[in-house]
Amino acid sequence: MVPSKDFLRSGQGAQAVRKYLTDTKRTSARLAGMFQATFPDYYEKYRKAFLAGCWAEEDKGSWIGRVIVWKLQVGLHRDTLDKGPAACFPCGNYEGGQLCLPDLDAKLKLTTSSS
Repeated sequence: MVPSKDFLRSGQGAQAVRKYLTDTKRTSARLAGMFQATFPDYYEKYRKAFLAGCWAEEDKGSWIGRVIVWKLQVGLHRDTLDKGPAACFPCGNYEGGQLCLPDLDAKLKLTTSSS
């Protein structure tokens, strides 16, 4: 397995990905722990695939793929190749928005509190 060609267009791209993986390794490790505790059978399957496909030692996650959506409203996405849980979490400084989880028949409204 090799990283996406998007990462390899320049030396800067590969360095940026490694920095991202380093900067987010605590979050990745925490998500992996939650994944293992909540879905142990899926975790073992995903972990084997992750170890086979992981190309950077800085990567401490459980999922081979990651997507960062930055300053963009997106529509509903369903990946038919996914056969188990995925981690999704909104973060940043913004107001409004919704996280729709149709499999759970849930819509989470993102709110802010004033101090």
